[in-house]
Amino acid sequence: MPPVPSCTKAGPRPCASGEGVSRPMAGGLALLCALLACSTQPSVPPPALLTPAPIAAHAPAPSPQLEAAAQALRGGDYLQARLLVAEAMAQQPSDQLRVVRALALVAQQSFDEAFAGVAEVLEHSPDDPGAAVALAHLALARREHGLALELLEPVVAGMGATLPPSAYGQLIREMALLGMGWACANQARHADAVGWFDQVLAHNPDHILALLGRGNALSGLRQLDAAEASFRRALALEPGNPYAMAELGLIHYNRGQDEQARASFEAALVVDPVRYTCPHEGLGLVYLRQGHTEQARAAFEQAIRINPDIEYKKYNGLARIFMDEGRLDEARALLEKSVQNYPYDDEARQLLAELGGPPSSP
Repeated sequence: MPPVPSCTKAGPRPCASGEGVSRPMAGGLALLCALLACSTQPSVPPPALLTPAPIAAHAPAPSPQLEAAAQALRGGDYLQARLLVAEAMAQQPSDQLRVVRALALVAQQSFDEAFAGVAEVLEHSPDDPGAAVALAHLALARREHGLALELLEPVVAGMGATLPPSAYGQLIREMALLGMGWACANQARHADAVGWFDQVLAHNPDHILALLGRGNALSGLRQLDAAEASFRRALALEPGNPYAMAELGLIHYNRGQDEQARASFEAALVVDPVRYTCPHEGLGLVYLRQGHTEQARAAFEQAIRINPDIEYKKYNGLARIFMDEGRLDEARALLEKSVQNYPYDDEARQLLAELGGPPSSP
């Protein structure tokens, strides 16, 4: 049975986790250098429930300015978080403030600036857990999912007995767990991803990113009813969220409800018509199944133009059109890009085999 199409291919995987003190991030600067050597293409969000604890027992009590910046970042106000960090840094610089700024910059896809901030922290605090989490999210942006896990696992393993009492501690904990979930999902470890997202939701049932990540992973497990519940919860909290709309469209598509799927994708495009590739990809899938080849072609091509380096069904769909037209070399190139973006999908490998190309293994 072929995998269910999902937009945010994605994410997080299961990692070994346990209790204890977080080990130093050995070779932190070496890992940073390794990341800097990677391409700078952005992509884009655990087993048994862990009991969270302070991220670092030796860390000083956070300042009110740090708490305000961390809370702004947790609320998705990245610009406000950076403004608060700048004000606080002018009075008393700290590595924790640099970490908050780096995470805000990652969210805004300002990767070079984020790297510079993380490097500054690692230069004198190579075992800083916040820096490890920020660096892991930079790795995720570059699709270095294995490196992200290597960075996040010791942070997660060091969570102890109680939830950190500060907004900064909660921010680092949430970002670590989200990173684990996204990394696992991107390796097709969807059950593990659900577990990591559930850890975030256990302490904050209204966490939008965790709800979206959980729904996406459940879609990957073909648990469409449960996935739909997560996306509808996200929409109840943020009625105009285009990601939840598009993912609901994919659920309708996977149920064979083409008209409902198209309505959901079109609603997502009303909110964000030019930056978000998934609704265009979804419309292409609907049009292709309905036999509207030219509309499908246009939708897939638009999805690729917006961001060629995430998602994969748009390449598979356009490749099918090219195969029908006898444009086999072009179809093969599209399928190879599909595998590059997401090595765990069988469809592209099967189509490559039909073309006589190597059925790349994940």
